[in-house]
Amino acid sequence: MTKAGGARKRAPERTSAAILEAAVQEFSQRGYDGARVDAIAKRAKINKRMLYHYFGGKDGLYLAVLEGR
Repeated sequence: MTKAGGARKRAPERTSAAILEAAVQEFSQRGYDGARVDAIAKRAKINKRMLYHYFGGKDGLYLAVLEGR
């Protein structure tokens, strides 16, 4: 969806879900130690800062994945 001027609307739920989905894939394939925040952000097609905004970092994201949020 776009606003006037082509700017995208914010969709926190969609962004959070995309990050979690990408994280599940990354952690499943590479484990906690091998997973990289940069790779998760790239898979989710988001800016890495958004990952830190929503989950605080790799530890918080891993916990969210384990809890099935």
